[in-house]
Amino acid sequence: AAFYEANYKKFEATINAKLQEWGGAMLPFKGQHVVAYHDSWPYFAHRFGVNIDIFLEPKPGIPPSPSHLTEVIAQMKAQKVKAIIVEPFHDRRIAEKVASATGAKVVEFSQFPGGLPGTDSYVKLIDTLISRLAAALK
Repeated sequence: AAFYEANYKKFEATINAKLQEWGGAMLPFKGQHVVAYHDSWPYFAHRFGVNIDIFLEPKPGIPPSPSHLTEVIAQMKAQKVKAIIVEPFHDRRIAEKVASATGAKVVEFSQFPGGLPGTDSYVKLIDTLISRLAAALK
């Protein structure tokens, strides 16, 4: 039990330090709008102060229609959205088309460690997500 408690304490200290670092990295982008292919990121958005409230999918699991994408593009232009989050299993071509119409950047995200290169731990995953999104929002 002492072994697990020690590991927990170490992990907790790491996460607490990283939360400060990640929060600082995202602070300049607080309140900015970000588009996502799918509504997968409400906790991330809440934690780091970005608004992920426009989605390429009109409803979860429903592929976007041309008319829906036209609406999304208009919203993105009006709100000056700079980033579109897409997960590896979604159709990146749709996100790329919307990005080219709006000047936004496509940012590949994954929900689990190992889902992107160099993200074999939770901390490395969040490091990667934060650095990718911050780079796109600059």
